[in-house]
Amino acid sequence: MTISTKDRAAIGLGGQHPDLALWWDLAGSGFMTSTWFTGELPAFVRAWNEGWVERARASDLGASWASSLPESLDGTLTAADDRVGEANFLDKRHTFPYDAPDLSKPPEDKQRAQWASFVYHSPLSDRWVLELAGRAVESLALGSDEHVDYLGVSCSACDIVGHATGPYSREVTDLLLRDDRELGKFFALLDERVGAGRWLAVLSADHGVLELPEALLAQGVDAGRVSSKELSAAVKGARAAVKARFGDDFFVDSDASGIRFSAERLRAAGVAPKDVRAEAKAAFAAAAPWCERVFTWDELAELDPAKPWPEDLRLQRHSFEAERSADVLFQPRRGWLVSVGVGTSHGTPHPYDRRVPLVFLGGRVVAGGDPRAASPADVVPTLLGELGLALPAELDGRPLPLR
Repeated sequence: MTISTKDRAAIGLGGQHPDLALWWDLAGSGFMTSTWFTGELPAFVRAWNEGWVERARASDLGASWASSLPESLDGTLTAADDRVGEANFLDKRHTFPYDAPDLSKPPEDKQRAQWASFVYHSPLSDRWVLELAGRAVESLALGSDEHVDYLGVSCSACDIVGHATGPYSREVTDLLLRDDRELGKFFALLDERVGAGRWLAVLSADHGVLELPEALLAQGVDAGRVSSKELSAAVKGARAAVKARFGDDFFVDSDASGIRFSAERLRAAGVAPKDVRAEAKAAFAAAAPWCERVFTWDELAELDPAKPWPEDLRLQRHSFEAERSADVLFQPRRGWLVSVGVGTSHGTPHPYDRRVPLVFLGGRVVAGGDPRAASPADVVPTLLGELGLALPAELDGRPLPLR
């Protein structure tokens, strides 16, 4: 089973045949699931959901999320609390403390939703995900026999808070230190319930992130934000160039990663999609100095992914899906965010978006580090190897040495 604040994180962690996925309900019911998994929540989840608002109000975060950090954070890379570029969140601010919502007795539906949002955007979300994971271990007797049990846990608050305030913000540092303590409690519970050496945990992430462009600029790094208006102007230029040459712009939509044309209208007009894409690429590139590279669907489709292409081409090709990828795709320069007015985001092949931690703990793992390249795709092969199971030939990744 899997548990997360975010629905997509819980569902994705479960693989193709999950028993149950649980995620936080922003409407205020507590942890929920869908009827695809089960018609009724397990008893331990229903019991946990009872009175969650009152428990939140009575917690150390019940009045506000205040910083637990010391005044001096020298050497931690943690930035000042008030920074240009941070987004307002929670009670429409971006500096500590973040006040909790008001509460009447009993709480009304609107107040429950407000409190659900506060939990979602604060350290309470990760604390409660791990608390419910502990309840699952106890209630389902996970790890109590010779059969392998899998429990996927996603602590998503770092993603939620980090998008708003940046990876080096005081909020993220405070959150990570709190998460560290909660993970310690969870691992202690595993030692008690499952047995030291009888469980193996893996910690990783689905993506990295860019530091706030304003902070990078202050450090003398080339960085910036491309507004939605600037992006729209470049797209309009590409559409105009296509229409001038082919009589129609064939446009369907665009976003911060690419432009899509109508295959049906291209066929009806009897024009070669490859020519339309090439025309749009040239016009867009000329109007978008913030772009490092612009690709067409055809350029990526024709690449053999097995060949040793330059890194940016290789990474774009591995992210290419013929039925879903845009007709024209753009890659911003390092340090630049597209259509993100405040806060930060990810989604490029640049190193800051791709580098993530990969940590194994427990079992027969020997403490240490390995400087060689690794990937989250190596997690499943490594776990199968630790269990002495055969690796499917089609499986991505490779087993990593843990001793």
